[in-house]
Amino acid sequence: MVLRRSGGGQDLPGVRELLEILLSVADHPRSVVIDHIQEHTKGRNVPILFLYFDYEKHSEQTPFNVVTTLLRQLLSYYAEVPLAAQELLESVTKREKLPAWDTLRSIFITLCSETPEMYIVLDALDETDEPNSRGAILEILDAIIPTQTRLLVTSRHHSADINDTFRKCPKVAIEASEDDIRKFVLDKLSKSARISRLIDKAVREQIVRSIVSKSQGMYVL
Repeated sequence: MVLRRSGGGQDLPGVRELLEILLSVADHPRSVVIDHIQEHTKGRNVPILFLYFDYEKHSEQTPFNVVTTLLRQLLSYYAEVPLAAQELLESVTKREKLPAWDTLRSIFITLCSETPEMYIVLDALDETDEPNSRGAILEILDAIIPTQTRLLVTSRHHSADINDTFRKCPKVAIEASEDDIRKFVLDKLSKSARISRLIDKAVREQIVRSIVSKSQGMYVL
């Protein structure tokens, strides 16, 4: 499809061309949560946006790249460029680059508010760069919360700024039981031929007890 500037004039590229221009951080494999939402919304073309934060990717996961990635995912659900994104389309067409941060942020928030049903899944929000990036990301989420967009955000509980942003939102505490952690660690140890050769059963049990006692209900897959 092709869009035209108001009042006629030069043709503008459509969604495909716009998506090709948008920058993005590295894609991530979809999670079980995404698969579940897709099953729940099957046949309804409901936008499902997702991003998994990683403390080792602070230089990549800047607020600008985060919004660009989510915006790219959202626009991929449209057959035509929505009105709110036409400014973005004209901007990249004229200058061959993305607009300023405030404009990009405003476009994304507007699209979220105008989309009747949408899901955004953000994992490990506490792993964002707190001094340089998190504040700007939380400002966007704070603007999205009152809209119809359904947000699912995971984070450890110690971040005061994250807790404040979602203070009025429902929360679910998720902790691994000691038995879960024990089974997980034993499984990992048993699958390592090298570890099996180096440690006996008593040492293995000591390792498991130590990890379980210090885990405080958390473990990383």
